[in-house]
Amino acid sequence: MADLIVFDIFSDFAHFKRPYTTTSPVTFPIPSKPTLYGMVGAVIGLDKTDYLDHFYGRGVRAAVRILNPIHKVYIAENFINTKDGMAKIKTRTQIKIEFLKNAAYRVYFSHPDEAVASALYQNLDAHKSHYTFSMGLSECIGNFRFVGRVDSVAGENPSGDYVPIHSVLPTTALMENDDSVIQFEPGKEIFRVSLTAEMNPEREIRRMTDIVFERNGLPVRAKVRQYEKIESLEENILLF
Repeated sequence: MADLIVFDIFSDFAHFKRPYTTTSPVTFPIPSKPTLYGMVGAVIGLDKTDYLDHFYGRGVRAAVRILNPIHKVYIAENFINTKDGMAKIKTRTQIKIEFLKNAAYRVYFSHPDEAVASALYQNLDAHKSHYTFSMGLSECIGNFRFVGRVDSVAGENPSGDYVPIHSVLPTTALMENDDSVIQFEPGKEIFRVSLTAEMNPEREIRRMTDIVFERNGLPVRAKVRQYEKIESLEENILLF
């Protein structure tokens, strides 16, 4: 059983930068786990210089459900060099940035430190954020909606049946040595991407994980060893 704080996040535009891109920034389809840490830190008031100290290596678990279809657009932005002072700016560089349009997700969050969990619960319930809440970039101002603090129960799948999973699926949860581990149903657009899973306080990536997701937010039927059932929301999720 897991004690989960559930909330929805949404914005007109979002950008969750893939760390290996430079001059042409592209975005992950969902917020990575370190990005969720930053969002939680903004809500409860953790300083951006040390908020990772409260999450990295602390046994935090999270899941993400896609609520709106993943739709990407490219917007050109002008970058300027301010090292010599604003008065001496003579050149500008235009770079196209990939953004997510009308981004919306449901976040399931569990922190073993009750002080952190309670602060998050109270601020979400009161719709308060200590710092400005954004969706990846400071220009992408976001909003959030508290869903509830719920309990989940462990779902067992000893027979290896297909289970509808409403969150994105980390591939580590899928049954091994089974070519039909994902049920590819007509009309569903299923993708796989490598996502940042953990980043230490020095902002070094310590773990990546592959996830499977349906672009329109539809549940994916998969053979999983274990999952979390949230009976009050009628949702099955995979925490990572």
